[in-house]
Amino acid sequence: MLNLVIPTNKTTLQRQIKALKYALKTDTSDKDKQIHLEALKCLEELLKTF
Repeated sequence: MLNLVIPTNKTTLQRQIKALKYALKTDTSDKDKQIHLEALKCLEELLKTF
């Protein structure tokens, strides 16, 4: 199970999304890619609520 630290403001949320997108480009492990992709999807959905 994935546990995310939910950012308290939009700027921090956008930074986390940017970092995850970068991580997805550089990941070599399929498991890491899956984890980062799942987190990215959750954070992008959260961004819609800000």
